[in-house]
Amino acid sequence: MQVKISDSIKYIGVDDKTIDLFESQYLVPNGISYNSYLIIDEKVAIMDTVDKRKTDEWLENFDRELNGRTPDYLVISHLEPDHASNIKVVSEKYPSMKLVGNAKTFSMLPQFFPDFDFADKTVTVKAEGTALHITMKEDAEVLDEVVIVGYGSQKKVNVTGAV
Repeated sequence: MQVKISDSIKYIGVDDKTIDLFESQYLVPNGISYNSYLIIDEKVAIMDTVDKRKTDEWLENFDRELNGRTPDYLVISHLEPDHASNIKVVSEKYPSMKLVGNAKTFSMLPQFFPDFDFADKTVTVKAEGTALHITMKEDAEVLDEVVIVGYGSQKKVNVTGAV
């Protein structure tokens, strides 16, 4: 499925209509989507990979949208297999690509990929000391909604609802 979000943001995810249980417990009679995005600008960033069941289709989408460019970054939001199964595959395909995540991400990565040496490939985003400067340009004709996900921490005592 080709979905154009904007000229610089491409949906490269895939649908899986053959799965009947998500995380082996939730019924999904219509299947599920593994969301992954490619951001193409001065640098190229991949936002998550997909489940190993759909590696080939994801790589086809990915290669088509790259259009000969090489990704600079793979941003790892979390390590559940439906989002992270292809970290090693894409890292081996593009050895100069950096992995972007937090300290917890990189402490857990060897549990999922014990034979993968990623030591010189990481960019660790920290709560303090590392800044990512992200600029979003308005494009009201293409996008009518934008969702931005951020991560942080909060003491349990201060939380009274969903965060």
